[in-house]
Amino acid sequence: MNCPTECNHVSGYTAPLTRQKAIEAKCKDCSYDPLDDGTWRQQVERCEITDCALWNYRPKSRSKKPSLPDSASVEAHYQTNNDQVMQEEPHGKHIEF
Repeated sequence: MNCPTECNHVSGYTAPLTRQKAIEAKCKDCSYDPLDDGTWRQQVERCEITDCALWNYRPKSRSKKPSLPDSASVEAHYQTNNDQVMQEEPHGKHIEF
């Protein structure tokens, strides 16, 4: 078996494969069922084979939610400091009003 040419024809990808494209192709071959609900990425994301060496590297949706759910908003901090207005003199000193 000549793996460099045969292995690169997985799931419609042709050589050369990047590492991520190879992982995507293998996960798609393993998990995707065109008759099941969802796209191949959604199906791969739902993969339950946690002992697979590629499980941590499988394609997943990118979340648009903040990574720190309990983080304080910038606006609240800014609003508490609105009562102090600072101006800068030409030579760089700050004066509070």
